[in-house]
Amino acid sequence: MFKGYKAKSLKSDLNYFQLTINSGRYSGICLKNNQDMIPKLFITSPIDFLYGKQVELLKDDHNSVRVIKFEDTCIKYNKGRSFRHALKAWMGYSRGRKSFHHALSMADRFLATPDPFCYLEGKMGDSFYISRFIPFSTNVVDYLREAPSEKQQVCRKQLALFLNKVFRLCVYHKDLKGSNILIIDIGSKPLFLLIDTDEVAISKKVSSPLLKKSLLRITRSLVEFFHREDLAEFVDACLFNLFVSDKIGIRRQVVDKAILIQERLQL
Repeated sequence: MFKGYKAKSLKSDLNYFQLTINSGRYSGICLKNNQDMIPKLFITSPIDFLYGKQVELLKDDHNSVRVIKFEDTCIKYNKGRSFRHALKAWMGYSRGRKSFHHALSMADRFLATPDPFCYLEGKMGDSFYISRFIPFSTNVVDYLREAPSEKQQVCRKQLALFLNKVFRLCVYHKDLKGSNILIIDIGSKPLFLLIDTDEVAISKKVSSPLLKKSLLRITRSLVEFFHREDLAEFVDACLFNLFVSDKIGIRRQVVDKAILIQERLQL
């Protein structure tokens, strides 16, 4: 089932295995220390397993993605089966592969994301990303909808500190909506983790376009819970100590546009 694999893009070949399943239909890379986390029934028949009664469905978009939980494992199935998706997989750009490599890169930078276990790519362009399921977590939007005002303010301030660290390390998320950030609120202060890491972009230096895009996306998720002054304070905290020009202009542009989009959606 497993065989040695020389992965030039990974730091240590000793930590990884090539995994091939389903008569060669799917292949990918698995972390050696986490290979026992991959369900045996999944290895036998991945698609049947994902739609079986033994799993808990977390998300299902008929045309694009299905996410399930099984014990301590989360499996995201990217359904793309077209020539374009197959070409991307052949070129090394499948969503499963990007999720895996970006999660490893984030771990190297001590940024929180669920532990990556494995990715698998299909010959038709579909792919799987397997990671650790995070118990006692919910996404930021669902959390804010249930939290009292005091907890909401704590979440806003701590989230800004978390994102400021992410941005200082030149890591950006092209779909940084609240549902792509998990929150665990069981201690003195909440903890945050980024998910959907196939949408992550890592730069060698601060990228103003990616920064603005990330900020706008997350601020749009916060508009329904906070006043303009709170949103401005949030953006300022995210930008703190970043080497970007015209921070006041960025804050004004992000907040104004986020509120305008929300108002238009309500019409």
